[in-house]
Amino acid sequence: MTIERTPTTGTSTNLAEIRLRRLLIDEGFPPFDAQQVIPIPHKTYKQTTPDFTRIDLVSGLKIAIYLDGLSKGIHGNEERQKIDSLIRTILRSEGWHVEKIPSSALDDPEMMKHYLRSLAKALKFDYKK
Repeated sequence: MTIERTPTTGTSTNLAEIRLRRLLIDEGFPPFDAQQVIPIPHKTYKQTTPDFTRIDLVSGLKIAIYLDGLSKGIHGNEERQKIDSLIRTILRSEGWHVEKIPSSALDDPEMMKHYLRSLAKALKFDYKK
C-alpha cells in the first residue's frame, strides 16, 4: 500500500483514510490536515489524534474527523468506545465540531452523503449532493 502525502500536513495511515481524503478532495472540500495531535484537558488522556483536522484561524472553526473501524480490538471494544466518547466530548466542550465516521460508511454512498452534508454545514460550505 502506498501512503499518500497530504497537500497540507500529516500522512494518512491506512487505505480508508486515503479513500476519505480523496472523497473530500473530489467533492471540493477545503484541505484537512492528517494525524495532527490535539492536546486535551484531561488528567489521564492528555491528547488525541483525529484522522483529519481543520482549523480556520479567521473564523475560529475547529473540525476533527475520526474514521473509525469497528474491529473488536480497536474501536469495537467497549472500553475503547468509552474512552473515545469521553475524548470526543472533551473536544466538543473545547469548541470542536467532531465527526465520527465508521469506515464502513465509505462503501455506502447514501450514508456518506449525510456525513459530507454535516461537514459542509459546519464549514459553511455549499454542498448540494
